Amino acid sequence: MSRIAGLESNTRTPQWIPLLAAFTLVVGFTYSDDIVEFTLDYTGWRFGGARVWLVFALDCVLVLGTLVAKWLMGGANEPGEFRRQVVIGKWGLGAALVVSLHLVLIVTEAPRAGLGKTAALWIALLFTLLFVAAMALLLVSVLSGPSDRPGNNWVLPLVVGVFVAQLVSALWHPVIQIDTRCAIDVASAYFSAVTLMQAIVLLNLGRELSDVRRRGAVLNVGQQILPALTVLMLVVSILLALSMLLKSDTPACGLAAVWHEYIALVFTVQSTTTGLITLLWMMLFYPDAVPSGRRDDETPSGGQR
Repeated sequence: MSRIAGLESNTRTPQWIPLLAAFTLVVGFTYSDDIVEFTLDYTGWRFGGARVWLVFALDCVLVLGTLVAKWLMGGANEPGEFRRQVVIGKWGLGAALVVSLHLVLIVTEAPRAGLGKTAALWIALLFTLLFVAAMALLLVSVLSGPSDRPGNNWVLPLVVGVFVAQLVSALWHPVIQIDTRCAIDVASAYFSAVTLMQAIVLLNLGRELSDVRRRGAVLNVGQQILPALTVLMLVVSILLALSMLLKSDTPACGLAAVWHEYIALVFTVQSTTTGLITLLWMMLFYPDAVPSGRRDDETPSGGQR
């Protein structure tokens, strides 16, 4: 067994595989609609009629990617158990939910187009909740083993972050975006404030991880990946926010400028929310973590030096 930052890990699985699987699933499920819409915008909506099918196909690729990651992380050693988990386990339930939701969206596309903005928004939020639940099932299936059931609350920060990002995305057209040609709808003060907030969250995450390293807590894969994924998201988010600040005094119009502003807004909201909830989760639920406020010469109750 090897240790990285005081965390037990399986030497047979490279550490980047679960991190890449989690990042791809979280970001992919959050922005699959946007990836397809950006592609259609770039091509002049030449394939606009197939939009819902393209999103369906992209999400199916993401789901199959989690299956590959699950196999690489140990499924090959127990083929019978792996097949059982695929058919009747959390992965199978999450995959079936993704496919079913997309089929419902495809069948009801025409009736939903005739609804008002308020009704359409509520329906979108309902489907968002269901998609987030499916993503949570897939994450837990890939990053947790059968013995990790009591420790699966690590998925909560990611779930909350994705839902908040989807909420902001749903409000972009009806509430936030005013000028459809120029990136002037989000105040530069927001990106300045969020950069400072994320830097503070990063520092506190580093302090909590240092406590865990010193104590040598033994965590499951999901509990290991959550802080690393949160740090990665915060770093990318800070770069996006800084890129918006660099051009805040320069008028920016056009397709690329609007998409830049949109992605910067949604991703900074998602990463900040995920970071704050992760920090709270680490302080409250991290197994055997040292309380961040205690002195080095103190021993937690019931613990040994």
